[in-house]
Amino acid sequence: MPMASWDDKSLNNLQVRLNLLCGLHGKDASPINSFECKLDEEIILVRQKIESLRGWPVDPDGNPFPTQTSPTSSYLSTPPALPLGAPHSLPPLTPDSSPLTKRSSCAHYNSVSSVDKEDIENLKKHICELEKERPCHKKKKNLPLVTDLKDDKLDKSDLKLKKHLQDELQEFLYSKVGYVKDGIMPSKNGPQVEGTPKIPDFDKSLHYHDNVLICNSAVQLLMDQEEGPTAFCQEEFYCNCWIIVPVLNKLAHQAWWNMKAIYSKQEVAKIDGGVKEAALKRAGWQYEWCRNTGMLSQAEQEDPNLDIYKVCCPEWMNQKYWEWEKLLLHKKILRRETKHIDLG
Repeated sequence: MPMASWDDKSLNNLQVRLNLLCGLHGKDASPINSFECKLDEEIILVRQKIESLRGWPVDPDGNPFPTQTSPTSSYLSTPPALPLGAPHSLPPLTPDSSPLTKRSSCAHYNSVSSVDKEDIENLKKHICELEKERPCHKKKKNLPLVTDLKDDKLDKSDLKLKKHLQDELQEFLYSKVGYVKDGIMPSKNGPQVEGTPKIPDFDKSLHYHDNVLICNSAVQLLMDQEEGPTAFCQEEFYCNCWIIVPVLNKLAHQAWWNMKAIYSKQEVAKIDGGVKEAALKRAGWQYEWCRNTGMLSQAEQEDPNLDIYKVCCPEWMNQKYWEWEKLLLHKKILRRETKHIDLG
């Protein structure tokens, strides 16, 4: 009966869990921080047992066989280094001269297989105990930034510095894209301004390559300005909180969204013809159309805050089908809170 080899996946899993306990990573399991990740004696012991299981010599059939166990430990001790070949002082064993009979050989292999499973289970239990005592190292979360705080949680110096940084970043971004107040906000797909150093693309997200470069360049300009002799922030405590790249990046992103809002408003005005009176005229025209249907009373016509829900028949729908559908709707909804007018 051949011996069942140890479960190599179990050993790999135990090795990974042990590395997590030690704060190790990578193929060589090198410590992340040698000062913080000192292995205690128990972890060293478990590591030695795993290595001993992996380092067993094998018999001619390719199956591993164990060494003697330590009388004071439930784990296998580290096996001594054995020569690859048989000692020259001993004659080679033949099937007839073997000290083990076939029956005793099977019993020996069965005991070895049980030793493998028992030691792996003992290692699992030991590592579980260590995991309870020492939680696995989790990925460090990003430290909170001062920009994560609401304004009511900031003091006057914080608010003053924040306002200054926001204004400076906004001005730097305006100069980068060539925008002046009450002027045209350029974009890659139009409109464009002559002599613009960098053109943003507001049709794409903030994380688009060109948009990121524009924000990063504005942040770098502000960093250089605040590290120079004309720096606005002079107190080290506030500088350490605000004059750092992650904080300035967040403020630059807010400024970029302000520019996109200007661009969106500009595009809406272009669609509407750029005249506010046009929208008022259209609204008045629709109201006049509703009044001409004769379905509004005199009081309703004079009410400036009257809400009217207009119902229109789709162009593709047959008029008779439209009348039949309205009849069904009227039977289902007996009373409507908002005034409805059928414009046909």
